Amino acid sequence: MYGKASILEKDQLIEDLTKMLEKYEGNRENPVLWDKLSPQLLESQLKGIVGFKIKVGEIQAAYKLSQNRNETDYTNIVNNLQNETSPNSKEMAELMKNKRKNTN
Repeated sequence: MYGKASILEKDQLIEDLTKMLEKYEGNRENPVLWDKLSPQLLESQLKGIVGFKIKVGEIQAAYKLSQNRNETDYTNIVNNLQNETSPNSKEMAELMKNKRKNTN
């Protein structure tokens, strides 16, 4: 991706990290969520994180779906995606299965 980047202020970084954890951890059995982490840990870790946003002007992409993985790893990735509650994960699993089937 190409575009203009800007650094996030601490409050915006915390807000974005909180949302990201909720999105990717919220449906897990033992989710790691912002409000469950110790304030001391969060404060020390925030010192090493630089958050940024990019106003995208151009996208250059390649179609990659773990095709470089061996069959066992590939199957494990697909199975784990199918077991996620997110419809996007299930859709990605189907896409990966179909892509692998069409290349073999």
